[in-house]
Amino acid sequence: MIKPAADDRGVPTLWLGLMYGHLMRVRDGPVFEAVETPWPHEIGEAPLDVLGRTVDGQHEFWVATRQSGVFRQRGGQWTSMRPPGVVGTWRALSLVEQFDRAGHSWIWASTNRGLARFDGENVSLLGREIGLPGIELLSLTLLPDAQGRQILWLGSVGDGIQRVDVTDPMHPITLPVDDLPAPPDRTAYGAMRDSTGRIYVCTNNGVQVLTTGPGGYESRLYTRKDGLVHDECNTDAQFIDANDRFWTGMLGGVAVFDPGSEISDRHPSRSSSSRRKSMEPTSMPRISAFRRAVANCDSTTRCCHGSAKVIRASARRSSDTIPLQDHGRPTAAARSATLRLAITG
Repeated sequence: MIKPAADDRGVPTLWLGLMYGHLMRVRDGPVFEAVETPWPHEIGEAPLDVLGRTVDGQHEFWVATRQSGVFRQRGGQWTSMRPPGVVGTWRALSLVEQFDRAGHSWIWASTNRGLARFDGENVSLLGREIGLPGIELLSLTLLPDAQGRQILWLGSVGDGIQRVDVTDPMHPITLPVDDLPAPPDRTAYGAMRDSTGRIYVCTNNGVQVLTTGPGGYESRLYTRKDGLVHDECNTDAQFIDANDRFWTGMLGGVAVFDPGSEISDRHPSRSSSSRRKSMEPTSMPRISAFRRAVANCDSTTRCCHGSAKVIRASARRSSDTIPLQDHGRPTAAARSATLRLAITG
């Protein structure tokens, strides 16, 4: 993992998560500074996501880990945010901050025990009681819809993409799965939306791209024949850059999709569908801009090699200030300047 987030003093920071549970602060140079953490440093452990937030003037730093769950650092002190009754391995993959209509901050986490919710005082695990078909979740993203509802899109192992309406965080509602085109595979790693509204769903059988049409969502599936280096995606290996290019790590390497290089299909497939019936998506691209990605690191970038990927973060002087979040959402500066992705197989 490599991601920007404010620390528990509110200082914008670039973080690096490594195997054996190590968390590093990346300073200019680059200089990697180990951070003392409370979870075990053992094989299989790793920080998977970080999040910074400010509540009532207090800065907090949150970390999701691969085996030990979620931790919060506030005022230099760490607290395990493990719900009551959860023992053993608790895998947390993604963290999201949500603001409700009253401006109250909530934290959501996708875990292997269900959807975790922190209301400011208590941590709850939600699953089948709110309509989720399963509890083994992967990445999550907060994507408000056209009606202003706050919708969590959840990846899962075996249950495709799930969506939960958390407009009222105390009463989340799982939305019907038949509102979406059928997934190409029941394991979906998560969903990401670009600035034009395209939603990318990475699965174990290609990348599904959803766009809105007159009858609902229209679907186009991209596989090896469209330029992907493999059909199976990797967990937490997707990113949309400042130019709306979609990057994804796969078993065979990494591919990048550039919507600006799409070539329209003169013979559209009849396999794409809306939520109610089959359609012929004449405006959907057939020959995609997916291609194998290659990254070169030079003296102006710092590179971190991960699972089939290289992530390049632009070096910045310590005097520079980068606004990382605006009302819980990444700012343009955080997306385009602080963290720039280039991925290689």
